[in-house]
Amino acid sequence: MLSIKDNGRGNLEGVFLPITAEKVVELNTHIKADVKTKTPRIFGELKRKELRFVQILERGDKWLEEKLAYTLSSA
Repeated sequence: MLSIKDNGRGNLEGVFLPITAEKVVELNTHIKADVKTKTPRIFGELKRKELRFVQILERGDKWLEEKLAYTLSSA
């Protein structure tokens, strides 16, 4: 629905938050040193959350299409 097909680096999974997070981590490493060591965990969690969000959107879109088709066929 948002027409996000990749992260700008050829990753077709549709995730873009980890790319944004890279900059955030870069800007915050001087503030809190352990941010750098937790980066893989942060990126992994962001990817999981974003993929789950996409799944929820797709499921909701399918549900809406079914309801609209039912409503139109009943009219």
